[in-house]
Amino acid sequence: MKAISITRTRHRLLPDATRVLAKPFLPGEEILLPGQSRAHLLMERVLTIPEARVADLNAEVLQRFDGRHRDFTQILERQFEAVASYIDGGDRISAARRQLIGAYFTHEYSIEAAALFNPSIVPAPDQHGLAAGSIRFVMSLRAVGEGHLSSIEFRTGVLDADGGLNIDGVGPHLVGGQRSPPQRFYKRYFAAKLSELGAINELSSGVLERLDRGSRVRPPHSGGRMSLVRAGRHWTSRAAFFATVVPRPADAWIRILVMGRAPCRG
Repeated sequence: MKAISITRTRHRLLPDATRVLAKPFLPGEEILLPGQSRAHLLMERVLTIPEARVADLNAEVLQRFDGRHRDFTQILERQFEAVASYIDGGDRISAARRQLIGAYFTHEYSIEAAALFNPSIVPAPDQHGLAAGSIRFVMSLRAVGEGHLSSIEFRTGVLDADGGLNIDGVGPHLVGGQRSPPQRFYKRYFAAKLSELGAINELSSGVLERLDRGSRVRPPHSGGRMSLVRAGRHWTSRAAFFATVVPRPADAWIRILVMGRAPCRG
C-alpha cells in the first residue's frame, strides 16, 4: 500500500464563548404540571407593565443586545409569535409590547462555551475565482454549549495546489436555521420513527396499513404534531421530522443548526 504523506499545520480551531445565538426561552415544564405554566405566569407579569414604560425597556434591550445579533428585532417578533397563544386577544397588542414580550422569551446561548470539535470538509458548490489547483471547501464543526446542547456550525476556506490551507475568518453574527414541519411524511420513515418511540399500536397500525408503501402522509394542521393514544398513554412524535431553512443571504460561517430541541430527530 502506498504511503500517504501528511503534513501537520499550525491551524487551531478554538471555541469562542462570545459567539452567542438568540434562542427561545420557555421557563419550566409546559406539560404534566397542575395549574398555569411558568411561561403563562411570566406572560401575565409582562402584560401588567405600563405602556409608557414599554418603550424605555425596548430601548434598553436594543442597546445591550442588538449589536450581537443579526436582524434582532425580527428575532424578537418570531419569539413573540411562538408564545402568542398565551395571550387572549394577542392581535390587539401594540408592536412595542410585542417586541418586549419577545425579549422576555428570548435568551442568549453561547454555542461554543464547552467545546468545538469534529471538523469535516467537503468541496463547496461555488468554485469560481480560484487559482489553478485550488479548491474551496465548506467545513462543518460540532459546537457544544451549556447543558451539552450540540450545534452544527459551518465555515469556509480554500486549499491551494501546494497543500496550503486557509480558513476564512468567522463573522460577527450567527444565524440559526429555522425549523418547520415538512410538507409530507414518508410512510416508511414515519413508521420507523413510530416504532422507535414505541407508538406502534392498533390505531397507528390501522392507519399505516391503509397507505401504499410509497405513500406520503400530509402532516396535521397542529404544526407537525401527532399524538397517538393507547391505554391512556399519549405518544407524541412532535418534532421528530422537520425541515430546517437558513435565511438568505447567509454566508456559511454564520450558519448554525441547533440540535437537541426534541427527544428525537429524523
